[in-house]
Amino acid sequence: SFRQPADLVVHQRTHTGERPWRCEECGKAYVASWDLKRHRLSHGGDRPWACGDCGK
Repeated sequence: SFRQPADLVVHQRTHTGERPWRCEECGKAYVASWDLKRHRLSHGGDRPWACGDCGK
């Protein structure tokens, strides 16, 4: 069971294969908008988090 209706919708997409959130830059598609948002970081130069030990 799910706490939020949106969580159920995202889960149901794993069964239907629906991936409505598509990256305009590379075409990769996702079941949830937040997954696409995280993916978009891979295309830009913006990397706001760094390792405190090595700087990477």
